[in-house]
Amino acid sequence: FGEAIAGAKMATLLGNASMAANFTAEAAKTKKLILDEHWSESLQSFAVISPGGGGVPSDDPTPERMCNLSDVRPPNATVKVRELLAFMPFYYGRELIDDVALTKTGPPMWRQLFDKDGFAAPFGLRTAERRAPCYNYSFSHGDCWNGPSWPYETARVLTAAANILQEYPDQSTLTDGQYFQLLSQYVFQHTATSANNDTAHPLGSGHVFENVHADLGYWNNRAIMYWENKPGRNQGDDYNHSTLIDLILTGLFGIRPQANRTLVVNPLLTGPPAQPFKSFTVEHLRYKGRDVGITWTPTSGLRVFLDGKIAAHRATLGLLRVDV
Repeated sequence: FGEAIAGAKMATLLGNASMAANFTAEAAKTKKLILDEHWSESLQSFAVISPGGGGVPSDDPTPERMCNLSDVRPPNATVKVRELLAFMPFYYGRELIDDVALTKTGPPMWRQLFDKDGFAAPFGLRTAERRAPCYNYSFSHGDCWNGPSWPYETARVLTAAANILQEYPDQSTLTDGQYFQLLSQYVFQHTATSANNDTAHPLGSGHVFENVHADLGYWNNRAIMYWENKPGRNQGDDYNHSTLIDLILTGLFGIRPQANRTLVVNPLLTGPPAQPFKSFTVEHLRYKGRDVGITWTPTSGLRVFLDGKIAAHRATLGLLRVDV
């Protein structure tokens, strides 16, 4: 869906109407497929459609749970487990999810992020719900998406969360405070986790490898490779599979690029626990050939600068739209 939408927009910019129409038709077909076929009424969640198979995993560390992947992944049907990747439709905002779809799908899905039996965990969002019988069934493989927390997948969820807050003014799915809570945990995942043979500079300042143990805070794949003394055990030193800065700029500070010659600024700082965030400044942000600066303080208000001159101002936190 995302590639089709992007292709249609690029074709339009290039003046190729027939190509834009083809991409638009493909996007419409994919949208219908996602909304009609990938919604699971029993889970109250979007879900992937599995080709089936699996059986009983041989490396399940806790076989008493009776994990049977063939039951969890019935052929040609949605899987029977909530997964973090199922939040991907919200990544595309209104282009995929309209108000009716959000009202139906949003509340039951997003509340799972704050449920300890769902995705919530001390060191980051789990990639599969904790209550599932096959949660973390494969321990020997380091790249599992059945429980460990992946910064990459969390980043996509946080982008989706910001889109909900920015694009649906009347929604009741999320609050600014909940976004701040999720983003804060994501920051700590970068700075307060541990790794075998810590190579961070300075020591203890954090890592972003592939996936972190959601309950214990160490980086799984690196730990397993060290335990097994594998030659590539240090391969994650420069991994950094994260969009943290984008999430702060476009999410928390609400700097929203537009297709036209405007810039929208709408910080997500209006409710607790984000409200105590007393001030922020962004300088030298290049946007459509202009030098953009943004500041917020309770005394000076929210101000947007273009090439060093004030272009927009309001006394309170809220939306500003600036012509550039």
